Amino acid sequence: MEIAHEYENKIKIKEEEYIEHFRQLDLHCQSHINAMQEKLMEFRQKNIKLKTKDEEQLNKLIRDKQNSINEYVQEKNKYYKEIVFRDQLLKSEIENLKINENEQRDLTNNFYQRNIQLIHLSYRDKIKKIKNKFFQVNFFLIKQNKL
Repeated sequence: MEIAHEYENKIKIKEEEYIEHFRQLDLHCQSHINAMQEKLMEFRQKNIKLKTKDEEQLNKLIRDKQNSINEYVQEKNKYYKEIVFRDQLLKSEIENLKINENEQRDLTNNFYQRNIQLIHLSYRDKIKKIKNKFFQVNFFLIKQNKL
């Protein structure tokens, strides 16, 4: 019996050693779990910071691109306004040239009409003179025939 009792004591001691060993193992594992949880929290915080930083960079990029687009649109608007202004200026100059051409034609036409009138008046005067001469000669001839 003593051997059985000794054997039971050894089994009890071994059980206690195993239990203690499991407790130590549990504590060791728990410390690793806690360390992993701390690391996980750190990673989550870093992830949140990175996401926030990425969002800020993305928002800045979006703002920069929007500003670039706005500047481009303003430059194009300015360019097209200048083109429209130049076109209107050219149209105005063309209209002025047309008006000047028309005025020039009118002046030339008036000049030719005056020349024609002067020629007409000159011929009329010549015809009157010829008529007068004719009548004078005719009158003279008639007088001479009567004499």
